[in-house]
Amino acid sequence: MKFQYFLKIQDIKNVRWTKWTDLIVQTILFCLIPTALIFSREKQDWLLNLLAIQYVMGIWQMASSFISVLFKGPAFKKKLRHFLISGAYLLLLVTGVTLGAKTNYFNGGYEASPVILWICFFVPPWTLAIYYYSITWLLVNPRYKKLSSFLPHINF
Repeated sequence: MKFQYFLKIQDIKNVRWTKWTDLIVQTILFCLIPTALIFSREKQDWLLNLLAIQYVMGIWQMASSFISVLFKGPAFKKKLRHFLISGAYLLLLVTGVTLGAKTNYFNGGYEASPVILWICFFVPPWTLAIYYYSITWLLVNPRYKKLSSFLPHINF
């Protein structure tokens, strides 16, 4: 008995609506970013809004990537790369925060540079988010394939 039949998912690879749903949810999350920043511009909680959207987008993309890797969906290698790099980033982030808390690095008067914190908390997640969005975009909207030069006026 295959695992796919156990979950009653017969052919997740070729279902078109899954790609569209993934793209639409990611697009909505990307559109929430400027909206959240505009509405929290006068308040001081814009950073928390950005982190909350980043958190939701990360969960969505990790779940989507995991499902696609589990069932060997379209763009398997790219999504596997995204999943492994995201997992490594999360592992390093959790390890760094845990070690910093256990060794009293933060309580001992040592402070990390704000630039390093910005780089650690924003550059890798947003790079991964944009990379995964581009994978999903290219699955839904494939690039134009060049027709062969042999009898180009006849399309089969």
